[in-house]
Amino acid sequence: MLRSQGTTPENGALSEHCLLHIGLTCILLSAACSEFAISDEDDKVNNPVILEDSFTQAPLPKVDVLWVIDNTPSMAEEQAALAASIGDFSDRLDQAGLAWQVGVIHTDTTDETAGVLQGNPWVITPGIEDPARALADAAAVGTFGQPPEAGLSAATMALSEPLTSEENRGFRRADAALMVIIVSDGDDNSEDLLGTHPAEAFLAFLLNEGARTGQPARLSAIVGDTPD
Repeated sequence: MLRSQGTTPENGALSEHCLLHIGLTCILLSAACSEFAISDEDDKVNNPVILEDSFTQAPLPKVDVLWVIDNTPSMAEEQAALAASIGDFSDRLDQAGLAWQVGVIHTDTTDETAGVLQGNPWVITPGIEDPARALADAAAVGTFGQPPEAGLSAATMALSEPLTSEENRGFRRADAALMVIIVSDGDDNSEDLLGTHPAEAFLAFLLNEGARTGQPARLSAIVGDTPD
């Protein structure tokens, strides 16, 4: 599975070493210049040349991550396992050096909240007070959803109008990559919304997203029983 990147202790030590080296170099150069000036006062620079370097820091790659979590009654064990680990997901995104946003939905497309991002805030970013806690809270979608599971349909709804301009506003950025992660213990049944070949239909949806944003759009699935 899948904040700017923090400096690791190794990189931190390297940076301090470089700064110390640069500082000592400047001191030595200053001493050398002073010694030269004292020994030869007649040598003057009439037209000094000043060089300036400017650097533009490249922005962090953007990614929008949509978790689609099965909320049917059979998912109690799987949701417990997910709750124990999903809080670390935001740390992994930070370590990857990404400008990330995360949202969570459930797989019940018969519910009035079908496709609607869960939690408050519904868009989880590195800038909020406790991203890991917010993600864990949003992922607690419960086990009262109606089967059959329709994660592909739910994801399509979440990433389409009218939800992208209303309940899910602010989640999908026009210049960000997209990662959809489905967690379920059963097969997908999205035929009602996506037709007789829902997987192919969702693949076409992702291809359109990629063409629209110019960024990758991917799907990952964690499907099956919790390992013993």
